[in-house]
Amino acid sequence: MTLQIVGRQVLIASPTGLEAERNAVRATMEHFNRSTAIDKGAIFIDRGWEETPPGVGRGQTQINELLAPCDYVIVLLSDRWGSPPGGDAYTSGTEEEFHTAVSLLAKADASMRDIHVYFQSLPADRLADPGEELKKVIEFKTKLQECHGILYSQFDSIENLKVKIDGSLRKWVEPLEIKIPITISFSPAPSVVQEQGTSLLERAVAHASDGMVVQAEVLFAQACRDDDPSALLEYARFSRRRGLLEDAIKLNERVIRAISLRQDQTAIETANLMDALSNIGVIERKQGNLNKSIDSLEEAIRVGDNSPHMLHESLAYALDNLGHSLNQVDHHDRAFKCFETSLEYRRTTGSPADILQSELNIAWQSLRVGQARQALKGFENHLSEARRSGQHALANCLAGLGNALLDLRRPKDAVAPLVESLDLNRVLKNSDGIGIASGLLARARASLGDSEGAAEALEDTLEQSEASGNVVGLATAKWAQALDAASKGELRHARSLLEKSIELAERTGNVALFATISQTVLEGDTSD
Repeated sequence: MTLQIVGRQVLIASPTGLEAERNAVRATMEHFNRSTAIDKGAIFIDRGWEETPPGVGRGQTQINELLAPCDYVIVLLSDRWGSPPGGDAYTSGTEEEFHTAVSLLAKADASMRDIHVYFQSLPADRLADPGEELKKVIEFKTKLQECHGILYSQFDSIENLKVKIDGSLRKWVEPLEIKIPITISFSPAPSVVQEQGTSLLERAVAHASDGMVVQAEVLFAQACRDDDPSALLEYARFSRRRGLLEDAIKLNERVIRAISLRQDQTAIETANLMDALSNIGVIERKQGNLNKSIDSLEEAIRVGDNSPHMLHESLAYALDNLGHSLNQVDHHDRAFKCFETSLEYRRTTGSPADILQSELNIAWQSLRVGQARQALKGFENHLSEARRSGQHALANCLAGLGNALLDLRRPKDAVAPLVESLDLNRVLKNSDGIGIASGLLARARASLGDSEGAAEALEDTLEQSEASGNVVGLATAKWAQALDAASKGELRHARSLLEKSIELAERTGNVALFATISQTVLEGDTSD
């Protein structure tokens, strides 16, 4: 059968030194073409400075000629800004390519439709003491933050970059509508002050809370110069929330090294050590390394049990997360004991909000072992308290309530609590919470016959799982999308999605999830 394919050209812009990353973009594009784009009547064609031959004249002019017919641009930056392209307007070739693309975006008769910028994350010591080129990269990143018109993100590994590029291509593969010109305005970037003093950490946390992530990152890096455990832990949490899981692990490992060298540890130091071990356990679980996750969390608990200090808060945090990791390897009885012990600690010294968190964990556990009615009763009993305790607890309780109702085949009743949970998690900017609520909402809408609403919620789940680095979320979302594609008769696309889902599920180490997904038979698929 003859296929009608429309080519979409993507310029990859970057200074030299990012050859591996450029190759990763191309490899992702090639895989996406085979797995998804061709079935949707499109194919992505990469363009770049490698195509320009040597010769007389300004090289950047030739690159700009490549850019003119392109539909999209991907910009990659690390700690180098690049060489001046000649002329007085721009200080690097990548900067000129970016601004040329911005000007094309504003022209109704130009092909340009979107620009995505990806920054490679850098070690804290590089950010704390940047050279001239990195200062220009930081200034550019700050301008993007302030303008809100260009999507930009950060990656901390080649695999992380591939996931993010896949997300860009998913947005771009949809049928093209009539182009609406977009004008992007840039204000002068606010200066990133290289401050010294005891209040650096507080400033970093405040900037992060206000969404000024570039300034926060620099201030966190400065606050960590002396390996202060509190600063390192906050920086690690900041990195984890942004899906920079490899960076977060390295920062937590710095906490462990710094404290392990100290004799006669104080209660705060031991608590920091436990929290760093627990944080690594959480990240390893998100990455699918369940044995490492369990080992790290069990070590955190041993440290607490052997300490002369009363560290109930850190022990409860470690126990909760050990329970979550044990659940993923089907050790549900051990997981339940973890949640019960955590609740005992919190009843001794915890706040009402802490106690509620443990109570909700136990309700979720009832769901995991198939006791939906008991779980529903638990969530309903704690709903009023959750409304008084704050947005995090309420979002968690509502998601559990919706899940229980779904398990009891009451999808219509599940929609309202799930929508409220999703809205709360968006306010909190909680990627994991958004992913869970939107995934459950997709399930509810699909049960009610709302395929369009289900597809929209599934895409949201996928985006949030990518943002947080949650491999379980990615596997589950891809699986659901495969089932949806099969129901629409898109079998080639469905098989590709299922294959990716199985690959991701295997990476999670979650035996039950892998078994369920790998045994899936797609609707209408008669192949072996």
